[in-house]
Amino acid sequence: MGEDSSSAAVRRSGRPARLPAVTITSEIGGWLQAQGIGQVLACPLTVDGRLWGVMVLEFLISRPVPADIESRVDEFVQLAACTIAQAEGRAELIASRARLVMAADEARHRIERDMHDGAQQRLISLGLILQTARASVPPGMEILSRQLAQATEELSLVQAQIQDLSHGLHPSVLNGGGLGAAVKTLTRRFPVPAALDIDVGRRLPDPIEVTAYYVMSEALANVLKHASASLVRITLNSNDESLDLTIHDDGVGGADPRDGSGLAGLMDRVAAVGGTMCITSPTGAGTSLRVQIPAGSDGDVSTA
Repeated sequence: MGEDSSSAAVRRSGRPARLPAVTITSEIGGWLQAQGIGQVLACPLTVDGRLWGVMVLEFLISRPVPADIESRVDEFVQLAACTIAQAEGRAELIASRARLVMAADEARHRIERDMHDGAQQRLISLGLILQTARASVPPGMEILSRQLAQATEELSLVQAQIQDLSHGLHPSVLNGGGLGAAVKTLTRRFPVPAALDIDVGRRLPDPIEVTAYYVMSEALANVLKHASASLVRITLNSNDESLDLTIHDDGVGGADPRDGSGLAGLMDRVAAVGGTMCITSPTGAGTSLRVQIPAGSDGDVSTA
């Protein structure tokens, strides 16, 4: 683009510029005249105080240019700038939400590793010391032996609690068998009968699997607490484009994401990996929860 063009003038001044085509001496000027263009108007498209782009209008020599064209175009450009600002704001919101989710997941991973490699290993060592001490108690010191036995039992309870906490921080069931195995594990322990339709042919990025796992866990918890259902149907499929998850129960319905059931938080988490979540829950007709996540999403908004 020539330095004497209307677009170049806008970039220099940040203001609209209208030029006769004959005054543009660069190569573009010759092309404009060959096309019968008499006037060129360029208007800056400014978003959040920065020049985002330039809108250029070309007017034929045979058509008169409206006297108020600058103001009319400026109104349109301002509307376009508002739309772009809203789209960029939404993209940044999604990116920020994704970063928060990923940071939380990484923190959970780190805490789980620290608990396993630190506290749990020390408790195991302490348990061995207690067992050795109890085996070394001389005859006639039954009270001390019982106390050591009680301490060993309490230590075992602490170990079990820490292990449960560790597993709650990050679904370790995903580490081995992936999402399909995790669904089977969840429903195997679930007191309401569950019909499964699972077709997950490959491992997916960790944020997708973790998100789907939490959705299923929360949905099943809500079924147990609120639905009074006799059957849950779970459909889980993935292909090159997306992961699709549907959870339907035949319960009382009436689920509302605004009632503090945890569904609103799940919607945020699904959105953070570029997915969508839809809840249908007519009163008396059960609840259906549908989630779709792009298969290539990893929590980075650039792929969402």
